[in-house]
Amino acid sequence: MSSDHQNSPETDVGMAGRLAAVLQHRLIALYNALGNTYMPRMVILGAIVGAVGGLGAVIFHYLILGFKYVFWGATSTETFLDAVRALPWQYRLIAPAIGGLIVGPLVTYVVREAKGHGVPEVMEAVALRGGSIRFRVAPLKAVISAICIGSGGSAGREGPIVQIGATFGSALARYLKLTPERVETLLGAGAAAGIAGTFNAPLAGVIFSMEVLLKKVKLDSFSPIVVAAVVGTAVANKLFERTTPIFDIPVHEMVSYWELFFYIGLGIVGAGVAMLYGRSLYGAEHLFEKIPVPEASKAAIGGLLLGVLALLLPQIHSTGYPVMESALHGKLGLQIVFGLMLAKILATSLTLGSGGSGGIFAPALFIGSMMGAAYGIAIHSIFPNVTAGPISYAIVGMGTVFAGATHAPLTAIIILFEMTRDPMIMVPMMFTCIICSVLTARFQKWNIYTKKLLNRGVDIDALEERKALESLKVADAMNTHFTALSERTSVDEARQVFLRTTCEHLPVVQEGTEKLTGLLGYRRLIDHLAEGDDGDAAVGRLADPHPAIVYENDTLKAAWGRLEDITLNLVPVLKDEESQKVVGLLSRGVLDRTHRYDWLLYLSADNILLELEARDRDSAVSEMCMAVAENIPGYTAEELAGAVKDRENRMKTALEGGIAFPHARMKGIERPVVLLARSTRGIDWNADDGEPTRLIFLALTPEDDVETQLQIAAGIADLVSDPEARRELLECKTAAEELACLNRMQEMKGGN
Repeated sequence: MSSDHQNSPETDVGMAGRLAAVLQHRLIALYNALGNTYMPRMVILGAIVGAVGGLGAVIFHYLILGFKYVFWGATSTETFLDAVRALPWQYRLIAPAIGGLIVGPLVTYVVREAKGHGVPEVMEAVALRGGSIRFRVAPLKAVISAICIGSGGSAGREGPIVQIGATFGSALARYLKLTPERVETLLGAGAAAGIAGTFNAPLAGVIFSMEVLLKKVKLDSFSPIVVAAVVGTAVANKLFERTTPIFDIPVHEMVSYWELFFYIGLGIVGAGVAMLYGRSLYGAEHLFEKIPVPEASKAAIGGLLLGVLALLLPQIHSTGYPVMESALHGKLGLQIVFGLMLAKILATSLTLGSGGSGGIFAPALFIGSMMGAAYGIAIHSIFPNVTAGPISYAIVGMGTVFAGATHAPLTAIIILFEMTRDPMIMVPMMFTCIICSVLTARFQKWNIYTKKLLNRGVDIDALEERKALESLKVADAMNTHFTALSERTSVDEARQVFLRTTCEHLPVVQEGTEKLTGLLGYRRLIDHLAEGDDGDAAVGRLADPHPAIVYENDTLKAAWGRLEDITLNLVPVLKDEESQKVVGLLSRGVLDRTHRYDWLLYLSADNILLELEARDRDSAVSEMCMAVAENIPGYTAEELAGAVKDRENRMKTALEGGIAFPHARMKGIERPVVLLARSTRGIDWNADDGEPTRLIFLALTPEDDVETQLQIAAGIADLVSDPEARRELLECKTAAEELACLNRMQEMKGGN
């Protein structure tokens, strides 16, 4: 045959590449064509991702079941434990090690993302890579985790299916060349679909994606995730032919509301168990890292140790759902449930700490159910007339340990409700999950997901906070109530302006156009006068003609980058590069607080009057009264300061807990002058520690139309002694939020 009629391999590859490019182009064109009101494209993509996620949950389930048959001869989850017990002890000992011998090299040399429980890798992709995950992770994670769980490894399905669904969503979004934000949305949709399909829990899938992975709720991302979860559940239920909840349990009954006190105890115990679970898991991981053997062989060592433990308690193998069912029906005694709780913690630590692959959700449920059952048996034996018995405590215990380990109480509450479909369990479940989450967060800042990332030097919380700087514009934080000097203003006039504003620098603008011509510092002006120069000279020639500037559409992150190498506390904000018009001032103090995430104060910032560092109350009051005096005709700064200090001496509304409400009611003025101050910490003016405190003041004068702000100030004055009120008010970012917060507190106060 001649070469004219024979295709070379290179030709075939080139043709395949062209066909793939054409297909991609057609799909992108179709996606763009769907962008109308009646057919939102992200919702359609969410449905596609949901269908694949639900299908993936089914395939993964049967993949695990297939490896259970290969390793143990089990034909179903229900018969797995019987099949294990029927085998010789020698085989039971080495089966998990064989699984480890297969899994170890795969996670070491082929796909390292498959190691461990999967969710931290997805969180890292969202935080660092805009949701980008390698596509090959999905199929390999499914196979590797199925081998690990099928061979008897103590792990669950939730982590792998989250990673599998998230990978497909990410891959589809990147294939269609969507924005990073939409990549993250479809990643979350895939994870939600996987959770929903696996546990027949669509709402829990949505909450998990929002609470744990994305950590934000937006309508344009919420809708595709909801659709994906619903479609994923429908597909999985159809293929599983499933119409009932995961757990078939007796209906919960609360014998007496006195039981809530015992559920407080369950929350406290659950917090201890959750912390033990997390610390054991990462302690084992740290221990295996120190063992001087090839990394690829460590999963086999972990499997062998697991096999030894499982000879005594074979119930710790795999996910353990049938064993949980027994505990939830009260069929296990105190000693066995307590022993299984500790054994499951150790078994999961050996499996995942040595390099195995699987989730931590099912083990958390197992540990929680055994803990709850043990607690319930003990409590019921002491207080039989006011407790419902171990069954209820076992159910609640499942969600409690998961909530404490992950710091995700909402996900725990919702998923346990959907897995049991028992509405009566919600009250104690909510109670204990919140108690457990609060306690674990109090004693350890990390959770079982974020700890893995912290060990790699990735702080998810810090990264999320840094994103806030990227999403906020300079216009959101600048002060639009500022004083500017005309370039023709005399030095003497400028000095008086500086004294009134207490600013270190003021922008100098071109008269008529407001175009920035420079920045004048108070020290430069004083040096000019000290040298005996003319006070009638124009300030235009004294100003720095090339000051540091930012533009109103810059992000705060970009602004911070420009200001890091300068010492100015105030920089002009320009409208755009073309007009050079000054539209505001950006304070380093506000930007620094935002950068440090200590607190955000009125990001709109229009009401900010001034910032200063004060060492005592009198000087602080004097300076802020000097700044506001120009807006109070007929009264000097000294008169205002005297009235404020007099009221402060009588009313004792000092800067406690970060809020102050000093005001001066002057004769002849119908409404008082309100000076609302905030600080990052409470102030004791008598401490005399020599440390200045940065304050921000908002002034509301009688000339302003500030009825809403006056109501806010009045409410603060009434509630400032309440620490909880102070905390909530400090979190408000707008006047409307503060007013709503105060109205709510007033109603609560009146009701009491």
